[in-house]
Amino acid sequence: MKLTLSILSCLTGLSTLAPMGWAATHEITTKNFHITLLGNGDGPADWMGTRDWSDDQIAAVTTTLNIWDDTFRNTASRKIEATISWGALEEGVLAGSFSNYVEYDGENYNAATSTEVIWKEGEDVVLEEGEMDFRLQFNPVYGFSTGNTTPQNATDFISVLLHEIGHNVGFNSLNDTGTYGEYYTIWDSLITDAQGNHPGDAGFNYQTGVSYTIGSGGLTVYNPFVFAPGSSMSHVDAASDPNALMQYSIGEGIQRRNPSDQEKALLAEMGWVLKDDPTYYASVDGASITDQIDLNFFTSVLVNRNMTIDPGEGATIVLPSLRGDKAEYNVTITAGKALTVNLSNTAMDSICAGEVIGNDANFIKTGAKNLVLGGGFSTSGALDVQQGGLVLSGASNTIGELKMNGGTFGVSQLAREEATAEVGKLTGTRGSINLLHSTLTLTGTDNTISSGLKLVGSGTVALAEGKSLAFDGSNTIGDAIYIDGTRNGTLHITQGTLAFTNQARMEIATLALDSAASTLNAGATRNIVIHSITGDGVLAAQGGQITLDTANPLTWNGTLQGTGTLSKKGAGALTLGSAGNAGFHLDSTSGAIILASESSAYGAMMLNGGGISIFHASSTTRFSGQEGALTLNDATLEMSGTANVLTENASITGTGILRLNADSMLAIRNGNKLDTDITIAGSGLLAVQEGTFTLSGNARFDGAAVAVGPESAAAALDLGSTRNSMVGGLLGKGSVIFNNGELALHAGKSSVFSGSFQGNGTINKAGKAAWTYTGAGSDTLNLNITEGEVALIRDSANPILLHSLTVDATGTLTLAMASAGAAHNTTLLLNGTSQFMNGSTITLVINPLLAQTNTPFISTEDGATLTIQGDRNGTTLNIESNVAAPERMLELVLFEGNMVGSYLNINAYGALGTYYSELHAENRDGQIVLTGTRKADNALLATADTSNSAAGAVLLWNCGEIKDGTELSSLNRAVSNAWNDGDYARANRLLSASAGTAIPGILAAQRSGLRREMTFIRNRAETMGLNPDYIQGDLPQVNGWIEANGGRDSLDGSNEGNGFTLNSWGGTAGLDVNCSENFTLGAAFSANYGDYSSDGADSASGDLDTYYVSLFGHYRHRKWGHSLILSGGWSDADITRSVRHELGSYQASFSTTGMSFGAMYELTYDLALNKRRTAILQPVANVSVMHSSVDGFNEAGAGGAGLRVDDMDITTGSVAAGLRLKGVLGSNLTGRDITGEFRVLVSQDFGEDKAQANVAYLANPGLVQTIRGAKLGRTGVQLGAGLSIPCSDYGTVYVDGNADLRSGDTSIGGALGYRYNF
Repeated sequence: MKLTLSILSCLTGLSTLAPMGWAATHEITTKNFHITLLGNGDGPADWMGTRDWSDDQIAAVTTTLNIWDDTFRNTASRKIEATISWGALEEGVLAGSFSNYVEYDGENYNAATSTEVIWKEGEDVVLEEGEMDFRLQFNPVYGFSTGNTTPQNATDFISVLLHEIGHNVGFNSLNDTGTYGEYYTIWDSLITDAQGNHPGDAGFNYQTGVSYTIGSGGLTVYNPFVFAPGSSMSHVDAASDPNALMQYSIGEGIQRRNPSDQEKALLAEMGWVLKDDPTYYASVDGASITDQIDLNFFTSVLVNRNMTIDPGEGATIVLPSLRGDKAEYNVTITAGKALTVNLSNTAMDSICAGEVIGNDANFIKTGAKNLVLGGGFSTSGALDVQQGGLVLSGASNTIGELKMNGGTFGVSQLAREEATAEVGKLTGTRGSINLLHSTLTLTGTDNTISSGLKLVGSGTVALAEGKSLAFDGSNTIGDAIYIDGTRNGTLHITQGTLAFTNQARMEIATLALDSAASTLNAGATRNIVIHSITGDGVLAAQGGQITLDTANPLTWNGTLQGTGTLSKKGAGALTLGSAGNAGFHLDSTSGAIILASESSAYGAMMLNGGGISIFHASSTTRFSGQEGALTLNDATLEMSGTANVLTENASITGTGILRLNADSMLAIRNGNKLDTDITIAGSGLLAVQEGTFTLSGNARFDGAAVAVGPESAAAALDLGSTRNSMVGGLLGKGSVIFNNGELALHAGKSSVFSGSFQGNGTINKAGKAAWTYTGAGSDTLNLNITEGEVALIRDSANPILLHSLTVDATGTLTLAMASAGAAHNTTLLLNGTSQFMNGSTITLVINPLLAQTNTPFISTEDGATLTIQGDRNGTTLNIESNVAAPERMLELVLFEGNMVGSYLNINAYGALGTYYSELHAENRDGQIVLTGTRKADNALLATADTSNSAAGAVLLWNCGEIKDGTELSSLNRAVSNAWNDGDYARANRLLSASAGTAIPGILAAQRSGLRREMTFIRNRAETMGLNPDYIQGDLPQVNGWIEANGGRDSLDGSNEGNGFTLNSWGGTAGLDVNCSENFTLGAAFSANYGDYSSDGADSASGDLDTYYVSLFGHYRHRKWGHSLILSGGWSDADITRSVRHELGSYQASFSTTGMSFGAMYELTYDLALNKRRTAILQPVANVSVMHSSVDGFNEAGAGGAGLRVDDMDITTGSVAAGLRLKGVLGSNLTGRDITGEFRVLVSQDFGEDKAQANVAYLANPGLVQTIRGAKLGRTGVQLGAGLSIPCSDYGTVYVDGNADLRSGDTSIGGALGYRYNF
């Protein structure tokens, strides 16, 4: 459609020369142009020529047309019809171009000149009568030059004509009025604003004076602030390209006789094919290739027309970087000529959207760059991929033979839903095949991949019906490749390893392992399915799974390597003849796995619907029987690990041994049974977790421990009438059912059973490890103890029931309380014939306070008998307790029965052994009674080694009745155990701890903190007088100071008592007044926060915070100095004390307060060491007195073992003498002196040398004992140093440090402060 608009483009100039002479009308025809030069009076009225043309001008027009013809390789579909004339133009306009525009459906534009359509696009535009493709007119008032050089007073004619024709080849905008309308040219489509918008976009807002880019080569559009029709927006801005032909103006003497390089690049973006463009364009350079010479100049071929490759017989054609963006344009190779096509991508990556129809041609892919064929590729010949990448993304592709000798061959869906390629034969030695959501189908039989070729991507390699693929060497299938051989395909591994990684998978009808070294390695993938396997090679994995889905019986004698799972599916039985691999699991989901090797080992064996049948011997690290049968054929299966499970839908059958290795467990869930000749042996554990597990026939236990209901009392073990089982332990809370059966308990490890017994049965206990029973028993159960210990424990008013009890010479029966503090002693009731044989042992762990009702610990029902062998070779009675009865005479009914002989061998432990003597057992009216006498003297005190342990011995011995299960009873038992063992040092340490040896340390720490505080204040008072050289102002003068301080006080502990450590930090604020030149008074407040700890027999830790108020004064008279310090403080303590022993520990906590008071007087004398008195040595002497007290308190949290502590106090005095050296070290910027000092004194204390406290157990608060802390240091050395640095006219920063060093008694402190003179 023609556009009803008129476009004028103008070129302005600076020439003012008069016109030359003219010639008549002339016609010029070149390759693409037919130009009519209108002479004077020729042409229509509005285009009529006003001058004739000279021969030079005619020649210049021809030269100009040839320049444009030679710029492009495009050929016009017809001659471009145009007229050129001289005519009247506006002043300042050299020439004007009037273009014929038509509608044109471009990519981002909708209008074009007819010149562009017929020349660039090769399409036709029909001109109506009198129409031209364009008309040009020159202004005759200007002087134009056509020579090879242009004078400085002339305008170059060729440059102007080239420029005006340039508007017709595309350098023109339809914005000729300052606004854009409905239509846009390709020039307009390439204009971009700063935000990336183009004319026609919603975000584009045209403004004059704004810089707009055009194309991608850095050019900008001429856009002055005042819109100039015909010039604005249709020219190149000279600022972006000074050499541009299409600038809006040209000066005299200037030649521009070719488009600039940037303009040529812009023309290429417009779609023109430049003369030196290295791309072969089918639309421009020819759609048929008949000779290689046609392509020799080019680095790529653009398929923008249907192309034919038709050289001579047997020729080879190299297609460089084949490309094209339209799918309708194809490339066809002529058939029947034995042609070879080299797809060479040396210069660039390329994409060809059309189809490549190869017929029977052979193809080679060379060049390091990549080629994508997007429209399909077909040939019955061969494709040899040697270099770079060739990707087929068409929907359907067919290749006779694919040879991989390097590079990458890909099949990729790209924008399509699916891409497929069929290959008749695949061979490969190098490179890779990359499939992206696509399928490569092998339709032939002779397919071989060598070790240098890789398969990667996320597609499928499919074997057509009955076809095969061989891997020769080591190969890796990566990414998400799927090898599909489900249509009766065969995969050969002739040698080496085929490894799968990542998400790669395979399903194959037959896997052929062609040599013993041929290996399929599943890696970590779990999607390898094989329906049949031949050859005795290797199946391997690293955590993955290989599934053998066999419909028919299959025998495989190959090797399993690595770690993974071999899963069996299908109805056919799988026979494994190898020795297995402990890292490989067997998972039988259908059919059966038969283990035929003489000896084999596997990881897990899992029954998930299928079966496992074992001949000879095998082992597993995990058995999971969910559904199916484990069959032993005179075989042994060893189980390891604790994750073995047998459920109700699975079974163990046949004849053989199931051996549970050490630390292994087999869990029975939902009930099951053994009714064939199966033996559960080993030293592991069988756990009946749910339901009932029944043994019958020849099934039996042989050594394995059994847990019946480890978590549920509803579980049961039914032994029926079996009498051949021996277990290594019996534990749990379920039920054991007998029907006149027997169970041998040969305990290799201790075990505890709290369940019940049902039916008539017998337990024969052997083995040295103990078996503990905490249930109610059964009056139909017989218990025979031939070796080791059976402990009966129950906190109940009802006795444990047994029918009969026999304890042989090396057996022990223990009746023990359930726990310290239990409400009942454990008792036993017998209703049959029972006896303790010579050498047997009875152990009673009791609370004698609960045994005063004359109830025997072992009773018999009517008709039942109990016989106990006595005397030296008879029964031994071990009796122990945490507490002792307060009565002087002890009398306990032990047993209801008869003692043969006159006594039992009695060993007393715990409180009974400590507090009683003369323990004796005797027959009395059908009962055996224990008697004893409480010791009159304190046995603990007799072995005490310190005053503190003696205090503890008195407190504990006289505590009266101690309730079992309390902190005090545990302490009593721990002390008694140590004392009975003869370990008096341990007993004494516990006695000292119970008496609270850590408590006096609090008082000592409070006193040490007071001493350190007074030392800090003394140091301040000494430095607060006025300097004698001070220029006096008004007195009194006031000074304020503040300091941060910290310190560490410690006292070493000893065997006599605990020491302490006090780490404290805090601060002091003070105020002092210089009342006169010689007299200063002051006051201070301090807060110290301390962490207190004490470690010794007992330990203590907590907070000890102290607050002080101090008054001080300093007076100087000539060389004498006098200082007086008065300090008072109060303390808050929150302490936790711990007592540790082998039966546990207890903690007691308390809070208390305290007070401290101290006074110090110090005398000094100044000895000047120089005339300026900048160095002074002071002899120093001081005397002080200190008193500290702590309020009484009761400990909490330890019951009767907690202490009641009375008020504590301590008073000490001290004298000290030494030297202090003071001096000026320099001056600050204001001239004030920087001073320092160093001091050393020897100190001697008087008064009390230990802190002590009066304490009593809260269980017996009336009995008080004194405990003492570690000895305080009395003689010591006091060291100190200080530094004062003036930091202004009135301020001073100071630092002070002290150390008080005594034998085992140390105090170290430091302070940093600031003093200001107001």
